[in-house]
Amino acid sequence: MNEVQTIDRASETQSTDWHPAISPWLTGAAAGIMSVAMLQLGMWKPLEYLGYKTLFQIRESGVLPNPGWDDRIAVIAIEPQSLQEYGQFPWTAVGFKKISPHSSWF
Repeated sequence: MNEVQTIDRASETQSTDWHPAISPWLTGAAAGIMSVAMLQLGMWKPLEYLGYKTLFQIRESGVLPNPGWDDRIAVIAIEPQSLQEYGQFPWTAVGFKKISPHSSWF
């Protein structure tokens, strides 16, 4: 008598999955290569600018909490007129007191 044999094709195929220890290394290597390529092509600057712009727009819209400005931080712009009037930078605390409206900080 002839017996009919059925072949289970799913059990015969070899697994093409990567070894579990190799997969994270390949993913990391691919991400690293892409990052270096993006850096060399100058693609990070526009993405960074877009991220900052979007973050500030979301904060202004009220979706994310706005942490506000810390009153202890002052941004001082040093322009050519200031250098002519007060001398070469770095200035002493006395120099900052002359130009700062918050002289109690110094």
